[in-house]
Amino acid sequence: MIQSIKIEKLYYIYSYEIDFTNDANVLILTGPNGFGKTTILQIINHLCSLKLWYFYMLPFSRIEVCFDEWHRILINKPTMDGRGYGDVTFEFYMLSASPRESLVIDAVAVRHFLSRSIPAIRQFDVSRLDEYLENTRDEELVAFVEEKVLLMSDFLQNQNCVMIEEQRLVAKKAQSNTSEYSKTVEDIQKRISSFYSEAQKAYNVASLKIDGTFVKRLSDIKPTNKVKHIKKEQIYRDVIQKIEKYKKYDLVGELEVVSNLGVHYNEVLKLYLTDLDKKLSSIEPYYDKLSTFDKMVSGKHLSYKQLLFKDDKMQVVGLDGHEIPIRKLSSGEQNLLVLCHNLVFGLDKKNILLIDEPENSLHMAWLQEMLEDYIRIAKTTQCQIIIATHSPAFIHGHWELTYDLCENGSVQESESDS
Repeated sequence: MIQSIKIEKLYYIYSYEIDFTNDANVLILTGPNGFGKTTILQIINHLCSLKLWYFYMLPFSRIEVCFDEWHRILINKPTMDGRGYGDVTFEFYMLSASPRESLVIDAVAVRHFLSRSIPAIRQFDVSRLDEYLENTRDEELVAFVEEKVLLMSDFLQNQNCVMIEEQRLVAKKAQSNTSEYSKTVEDIQKRISSFYSEAQKAYNVASLKIDGTFVKRLSDIKPTNKVKHIKKEQIYRDVIQKIEKYKKYDLVGELEVVSNLGVHYNEVLKLYLTDLDKKLSSIEPYYDKLSTFDKMVSGKHLSYKQLLFKDDKMQVVGLDGHEIPIRKLSSGEQNLLVLCHNLVFGLDKKNILLIDEPENSLHMAWLQEMLEDYIRIAKTTQCQIIIATHSPAFIHGHWELTYDLCENGSVQESESDS
C-alpha cells in the first residue's frame, strides 16, 4: 500500500503532494492532458517492478514515496540534460532515519548493464537508450537491481503492483490486425478453463486431507440416539445450499447427499455431513470470483446478453440461449470483459492496482456503475486502487475520492524558460 507521493518538477514544471489514504482505498487522479496522470501511475508501476531505468529518462528533480510510517523511498535527480536524462539516486528507508540501502543509476551503470545484457552494442549512444532497453528482457533489468539493493528489491516486489492496460485495446486495434486484438480477449476463455482446473484441484486436495483421517475419527464415535449438539439438519441444509449455488457455475456436478441413517447413527451422519461441508468450502473462493465477475458483466454491462458457465468454460449467450463468439462482441464489450476479468481474477489480497483511463470505449451508463464495482473489489480484496481518468461520468459524484492535479499541484517555471 502507498500512503503518499511527493513529486518535484515533473517534466521540469509540476509538483504534487498526493495523499492516497481514504476509507474506500480508491483514489482517482484527474486533471487536463499533459499534467502527468498516467506518468504518476507509471512511476508507481516502474518502481514496484524494479524497472528503475525509467527514472533515468524521466524529467523530474525529486520523488518521495511513503508506503507506511516505517518504509519510504527517496529518488533524487539533481541534474538533467535537455532530454530529461540524468543520474538518479535511490534511497531506501526502513525503520530508520538514515537510508538502509542506496543505489545510483548513472551513465556508467547504464553502460555496464547494457554491455552485459546486449553484447552486440559496440559504442553506447545515450540517445538510443529507449531502443536499447526495449531489447532487454525484464528479468535482466530486475536481476541487475536485485544485485545492488536486495532489501529494497524484496520490499518493492512484495507490494504486488498490477497495472491494467488492456482497456486500451480499442486503440491497439487501429494499429494492429484484428486477430491480435481478438486473441487477447479470447484468452479469457482459456484462463477461465484453467481457473476451473484450480478449483477442482483445491476440492481434491481438501478431500484427500479430510478422507485421510475419516476412519480414525469414525472409530472414535460412540453410537447414540441422542441429538444433543448434533444439529445435523442445519449442516444438511448448509451442504445443500452450497451445492445449489455452486451448480450455477458448474463447479460441482450432481451429488447425492445422505440425509438419514437412522437414529442410532446420528453422530456418524453428522461427521459425514461436516466433512462434505468442509470439502465444499474449498470451492467457495472460486465461487466468489466467478459470481462477482458474472454480476459485473452480465448484470450490468452486456446488452441483451449474459455469461454462461458450463463444462468448465465461459460462454456469452443471447436471450435466445445461442452462443455468441467473443470476437463478435462490440469493442466496448470486449474491453469490458478484459477489464472485469483482470479486476476479479488478476488480483490477490493487498495488491496495488493501477488503472489508466478505464473510460476508453465504454458507454456512459457502464461508467456510472463501474466505480462502485471498484470500491467493492477494493473492500473485498483489501487492495488499493489508483485510477487516472478524464471522465466526470466515471467519478459519478464520488469527488471525495479524487485528487485533481490542476487544482492541487503547483506549477513552476522551467529553467529553460527563465
